[in-house]
Amino acid sequence: MQARDYSARRELVFQLQGDGRAVRIMLFSGASTPGMPSIHAVESGQEWREVRVPLSDFRGAHPAQLLGLLEQPLPR
Repeated sequence: MQARDYSARRELVFQLQGDGRAVRIMLFSGASTPGMPSIHAVESGQEWREVRVPLSDFRGAHPAQLLGLLEQPLPR
């Protein structure tokens, strides 16, 4: 992965629909492939909705060196 500079961005915006479970959003950042991503959880619902998560909610993340994002439903 090659890092991208997203320091000018203030938030992550995406569409989400699910089954009511929380969804874990993992932000990978740093100068090289990191060990642990910064994680933020959001609730999903039956209807599509726009989700806005401030990048500052991803503790320890480095938006100037964004490597990737991953979404993962949390177990019930």
